[in-house]
Amino acid sequence: MDTDDLSEEAFRIIKRAIQISPFLETELGALSGKYKNEEDYLKGMKDFIQDIIDDPVSFQDSWMLEAPLEHDKLIWLRGYIEKVMEIPIKDRTIRNC
Repeated sequence: MDTDDLSEEAFRIIKRAIQISPFLETELGALSGKYKNEEDYLKGMKDFIQDIIDDPVSFQDSWMLEAPLEHDKLIWLRGYIEKVMEIPIKDRTIRNC
C-alpha cells in the first residue's frame, strides 16, 4: 500500500516518528510498500518498532547512527501505534491527498 492511502491516524504515526529520528520516519514510510492494507501495516510497524526496542544496536548500525534511538520514545511510539490499532477502521479519518 502507499502512504497516501493511510488514514490520518495511521499517517500521524509516521510523522511522529520524526520526533525520534528522521531515519525512523523513512523506514516506517518505506515499510508501507510491504502491506496490502492498513491493519497489516499497523501490525508491521508495531513489530518493526518492537524489533528496534529488542535490538537497538542493529538499527543504529544499519543507519550508522552515533547512538541508539531513545528507548522511552520507542515505547511511546509503540503505544501510540496500539492506540491507533484500537480505532475501528471505519472510524478513522480519511485523508485527502
